[in-house]
Amino acid sequence: MTALGAMRAIREAGLRIPDDIALVGLDDVPAAATPLLTTVRQPIRESGVLASQVLIGLLNTTVE
Repeated sequence: MTALGAMRAIREAGLRIPDDIALVGLDDVPAAATPLLTTVRQPIRESGVLASQVLIGLLNTTVE
């Protein structure tokens, strides 16, 4: 959502996306579905599962 506000501010400043400035947003929200905005999806749940699996694996190897 911050990127959408930035897009508005960039346009109000008289600049053009992507000609004058590039913009990247995070979290891939549906409202950001515009060709002028590059978005990055962060799979938070999957990252949390993987991080906990790695941590549990590390704890198991150091205890044995």
